Amino acid sequence: MNSQVIVAHLIQFGFTDKEAEMYYYLIKHGPKSVVALSKNLHTYRERAYRTLTSLQARGAVELKLEEHGVYVAVPLERALDTELRRHQLEYKEKKELLQKILDAEKSMHLEPLGTGCKFQLYHTLNKIASYCVRMVDSAVQHVCFILPPELSGPAVQTLAAAVIDAAKRGTEVRGVTAPIGYPNLLAKNLKIRKYDGYGGIPFLSVDSTETMTLICWTKSGGLHYEHVSAIYCDDPTYAEHLEFMFKMVWNRCTDTKTAKNSKLLMMQGSMRDHPPSKDFAGSRLHR
Repeated sequence: MNSQVIVAHLIQFGFTDKEAEMYYYLIKHGPKSVVALSKNLHTYRERAYRTLTSLQARGAVELKLEEHGVYVAVPLERALDTELRRHQLEYKEKKELLQKILDAEKSMHLEPLGTGCKFQLYHTLNKIASYCVRMVDSAVQHVCFILPPELSGPAVQTLAAAVIDAAKRGTEVRGVTAPIGYPNLLAKNLKIRKYDGYGGIPFLSVDSTETMTLICWTKSGGLHYEHVSAIYCDDPTYAEHLEFMFKMVWNRCTDTKTAKNSKLLMMQGSMRDHPPSKDFAGSRLHR
């Protein structure tokens, strides 16, 4: 094991960089004076003295009795055992102090901070959809979402299934997206309106509390999994803002069933006003 590895391990054990370097030097090269240490370790004499003082406090270095001003390293095992005991004592003291702080907090009757909201950044469509499924599965009152039509793939299908299940168990679900070709789309509590000309941020909101907002995505060639990022938040104020925006978009959108019926009526009206010519009918029959 080379010197750098040993020094690194000493630092992990609790030594500072300078302490680990000086202690290892004394182990390897034997007792040294402050002058010799500052020269060989390329540091100022005052800094070398301060490092030796802190090593003495740790129990890793001692003054050589028979030679004035010369320091000697305590055997490694003994020094590390002393360091370990020191850590254990600190842990015990801090644990006792922790309880005192918690007791003091209870007696102070502190007001809620009101800023304990959780924010989490997610990447890739799979991770985002997976967390959205968790949100929808926990929904009790309502779910609303605006999602771009380009979203596709197994992850989105899983999310769509969770949305349908939420509607089946009585949760009000409203969404603005592309018409989805699921036969269960006609579930009583599931209403979808057509995503048409919306240029804002796509998002999911659950029970006016939890939200997932897409912040980075691309429309070109479909939505690539590695090009998606979203922010999760459980701030009710932000959820209220998104749901207010959802209501405005919802009121401007056309219901998918209404749009389908309107298109059919327009086609029927056009057929009545402009019936196909005999030649056209004949050509169709001829084919």
